[in-house]
Amino acid sequence: MIDSKIIPTEDIEIYLSAKYGQADCFVSGNRELLKAIADFECLTIDDFINKYLKTTIF
Repeated sequence: MIDSKIIPTEDIEIYLSAKYGQADCFVSGNRELLKAIADFECLTIDDFINKYLKTTIF
């Protein structure tokens, strides 16, 4: 993955932790990383807030 530049080098540990930790979704402000992966529901921070938090905040 690092050699093919699919996932930015600085994000490889985060990606692998999420992948092998069986994460349900992946939240990142890094659009390059979000474009590079498709194993998770990938959300920007704003999308995550709108989808998961706005329905639980009073």
